[in-house]
Amino acid sequence: MNIYTPVYNFNNAILKNIEAVSKMQGKLESLSNNLHDEFAINTAANIDAAHFSTKLEGNKLTIKHAAMALTGQLKEKNVKNRRDLKEI
Repeated sequence: MNIYTPVYNFNNAILKNIEAVSKMQGKLESLSNNLHDEFAINTAANIDAAHFSTKLEGNKLTIKHAAMALTGQLKEKNVKNRRDLKEI
């Protein structure tokens, strides 16, 4: 069986295009990381806001429990005071 070997030559135009694609790939990866970081910061801020605003009103849940409640991981049967969970 014959193996096909493509014939090609690199020139300055091709190298410039490869460089441009590589730069754009770096920019896109950077944007992706920024979106992930922004989402994480917004999530943490929402958890803090819910926890500390309800704590001022006497809610006994910890910040960890508030985070679990907001993500649906904490169930009513696992909390002493169900009102605290509902308030979050």
